[in-house]
Amino acid sequence: VDIVYNRDAFGFAKDRTVTRTWANRDGSENVSKKVTKKYYDVNLSDTIVEGIRRRGLICNSIQLPVLTCMKQFLLPQGYTETAILLKAKAFMDSYDVEFSRFKDNSSTVTTPSDVNYGRKCIIVLLEDTDDIDGFNAGHNEWLNAAPAYLGGQMTIRNYLINEFDI
Repeated sequence: VDIVYNRDAFGFAKDRTVTRTWANRDGSENVSKKVTKKYYDVNLSDTIVEGIRRRGLICNSIQLPVLTCMKQFLLPQGYTETAILLKAKAFMDSYDVEFSRFKDNSSTVTTPSDVNYGRKCIIVLLEDTDDIDGFNAGHNEWLNAAPAYLGGQMTIRNYLINEFDI
């Protein structure tokens, strides 16, 4: 299944094309394909629902990769898998409001005089995590790790920022 969205300048879905391709028993693509198209501009509420669903999928899809990255960084330091899972849950709890705001309304800095004007609030917070009350130095040291899962060059923080930058 291949899904392609056409979006306007604000990121709202204008239309979606879904192409379904079947595989033959020998593994090759079947020539028969089913193509369907949905237009979102007919019903604006569909556009809003699509955006909420898309951002919710981002929040869900980052959890296992980040947990895998955390394990790669923290297991060699003596953390147990249980301790790592609890650390991940604490991080998610700390960001609960920001994740919800991102999912529900794509929360963005709206104060024109703010240096981060127009940027996603969750991204600004991720960039400034070390400055947040409760995030003492070393508490989320794993955010700056560049695990093998991400190719050893990208940090977990940059991975998260990249995923939320839509």
